[in-house]
Amino acid sequence: MTLLSIFEGGGVLLVPDPVFSGITGIAKLLRIKIVPVPEDTFLDPSALRKVAEDLESRGEKVKALYAISDFSNPTANSLSYEDRKAMLSLANEMNFFILEDNAYSYFRYEGDKIPLMKSIDSSRVFLLGSFAKSIFPGLRMGYVVAPESAGVISFSARLCKAKSLITVNTPALCQAIVGGLLIENNYSLKQLNQPRVLSYRQKRNHMIECLEREFPVKAGSERSVTWNHPEGGFFINVQLPFTFEYFEMCECARNFKVIVFPTSLFSLTNQAVTQVRLSFSNATESEIKQAIGSLRAYIESRIQ
Repeated sequence: MTLLSIFEGGGVLLVPDPVFSGITGIAKLLRIKIVPVPEDTFLDPSALRKVAEDLESRGEKVKALYAISDFSNPTANSLSYEDRKAMLSLANEMNFFILEDNAYSYFRYEGDKIPLMKSIDSSRVFLLGSFAKSIFPGLRMGYVVAPESAGVISFSARLCKAKSLITVNTPALCQAIVGGLLIENNYSLKQLNQPRVLSYRQKRNHMIECLEREFPVKAGSERSVTWNHPEGGFFINVQLPFTFEYFEMCECARNFKVIVFPTSLFSLTNQAVTQVRLSFSNATESEIKQAIGSLRAYIESRIQ
């Protein structure tokens, strides 16, 4: 819906690479040109500027940029406050919009909350939110908050038109569930999600403890398997000492009974071929322990 309202008449969508496949999938269906930007470049303001300038020098207009500010899927990385300011500055200077996906920001386990780009400068940002994570997955309902500024065109009519073309309206039962929960919780889902936050934090900590136990630092050497320590979200990104793609995922599942998702399957340019995404949100602590042990066994079978 948001993409339809922005990309009337063509244009380019910039996305980090690897990136959540939902945005690239719908962009392809709508025949919107996607330009994937390697994550290191995407997070470097000067390098990202050069990508946008090179596109425009070839006559291709950047219309929007997609970013998950907090605990992205699949890498679980977040944009710093300085990254957000730089991205907003570039959007204002080069006249494009930012699609800020806010799916995971409720689930912060440590560290100070960083203001959303939407709250820093609303004039260039479409804030995209979902109730699938904060209420329950089957709800499949979300929201969009369009840019607001005297100097920016109104997107209300465009969004309504796009909505009518796609789904006509959102089911009344789904709206009633969300509305009822908001009323019961003083118009905020933060307190409703507190038990989940505590549970997910414990699972994240347990998964990291299992990784540390199964892949210890050996005297005089560094770990051959490394991972990040995300401050929130549902995932941990692990760096392996060899390529792990679709074939390896099937091999690991078949022979070691654990499904480990290759980060490269989220890439449009074959990035991150030695990385995997581990998910802890829907696993018990005993399942996490068993899975990390099985992953260690698979890795040992590959590097012996």
